Amino acid sequence: NSWIEFSRRLNERYPEISVQSEPSVGSANSARFLTNAFKAGIANLQGRRRLLAALEENRPWAWASKIIPLAARDSELYVCFVFSGNNLHELNRRLSELDSEAKEGTGKGTNNTRLLLHSTGFYATTAAESDHIDPVADSDQFGGALTVDEIVYADVAANGKLTPQEVDIIQRLRRDCFEPEKIVRLEADGVVESFVRLPEKVEIAELIERIGELGGHYDQESIETFHLNLTHNPQKHFVILRGISGTGKSRLTKCYAYSVLGLEGLDIESERFVIVPVEPQWTDPSFLIGHEDVLANGGYRRTPFLDALLLANSDPLKPVFVLLDEMNRAQVEHYFSNFLSAMEIEDKLHFHSASSTEIPEVPQGIPWPRNLYLIGTINDDESVIPFSSMVLDRANSQDLSQVNVKEYGFWLKEREPELRATLTDELLEELARINEILAPFQLHFGNRTVRELALYVNRASITNATIDPVDRQIDQKILTKLRGGVECTDMLNRLSQLLTDRPQSLKRVNIMRSDLNESDFFKYR
Repeated sequence: NSWIEFSRRLNERYPEISVQSEPSVGSANSARFLTNAFKAGIANLQGRRRLLAALEENRPWAWASKIIPLAARDSELYVCFVFSGNNLHELNRRLSELDSEAKEGTGKGTNNTRLLLHSTGFYATTAAESDHIDPVADSDQFGGALTVDEIVYADVAANGKLTPQEVDIIQRLRRDCFEPEKIVRLEADGVVESFVRLPEKVEIAELIERIGELGGHYDQESIETFHLNLTHNPQKHFVILRGISGTGKSRLTKCYAYSVLGLEGLDIESERFVIVPVEPQWTDPSFLIGHEDVLANGGYRRTPFLDALLLANSDPLKPVFVLLDEMNRAQVEHYFSNFLSAMEIEDKLHFHSASSTEIPEVPQGIPWPRNLYLIGTINDDESVIPFSSMVLDRANSQDLSQVNVKEYGFWLKEREPELRATLTDELLEELARINEILAPFQLHFGNRTVRELALYVNRASITNATIDPVDRQIDQKILTKLRGGVECTDMLNRLSQLLTDRPQSLKRVNIMRSDLNESDFFKYR
């Protein structure tokens, strides 16, 4: 039955495909990994009636093999190698070459053809099997490399979910033996699931380019640091992005994830990128992983974080990204310590104690998924709870507080042409000088403030407003965060000298200076 279903799926993808297969063979004693190669099976391709008919009728042809891992006899992983057009013609030419050698007494013919997948291509040979395969060095035995259109796989008996042994097989195929983007999973409707690499397999140069295309404005150093922070440890992927509000911490995370996932725009929904806003009332892990629903006669109250964990566990060949937004709004140790421990020692995550018949949709627990990528963002201000060393020891903490107002302004003018007239060199210079004065006290502003100020000024121009929009925005968006003691005396003095042409803002700064003189403390009022 599983072979019939796999054939149906294959025909959905390749109508009228001709398939050569011995589904009862191709198991552990036939299909197996060799050194730097994978033996797909031993096929009788002497007659080649189906192959020749496919060539004549311009249809695809495939060799399919069933792989039964030794440690899991209940697994039925079908792997199918598809050829068409010139690729199929070259395969037939190679097989004809082997038959010619047999007629001349120098070969064995194609009755027992070994089909080998190697990092340099696909090979058809009748050479005696050896664990050490090097088709390039031994071209007389293996011939030239052939090209496969696509390699599709599925475990239809398990509804598409792979066992750990099957996951290992596909991972090794992608890692060692072939172009990974050609090895894809065949879905029930015949569509192949799009190939997605793990972040470790993506080049930094590609990430930088894709993040820019998605609308992320980050310097190369920040992107490289983030990529290495997230991927350097194979068993845990956890980064904390910290800094002032508005520097693009959440946006960097989404741009990075979407670059890896190959998505074309940030407005596209993806189950593989989950944002979890942390709330101040979180006091235990159930706020993240849900809990048994005792008031609803059984069942389980699921959460987006739990769904992300289960997705990562069910499809370990693809990454899942989770953004814990403003994760220090609550005491991290109260709601996250279980996950830190499981991540650190790759322990099992426990969800509930009910039996599978009571809560069939959620298992009691799962191993920590190595393909889960966690990113937490925190704002460094007085409204949040500081991290303990236990948390910081288990993550890379990356600071994104550095802001280059001029560089961002120039980039923004190219990104949003309607703001070009607003973001003049004079305005960007003024904002950059303000930020320079505020930065030593961690009171400076981020890119979001620059953009929103520009939108405000642009709107004022369109509506013919008589107020000074820049003055209003400096007062309402930049000065509101200011507070401090006598150490800020020079900061306020420099601001008052800079803002002489902004009466509303100057008035506000002078009030702060007066308060500081009277009580050695000031804040926006």
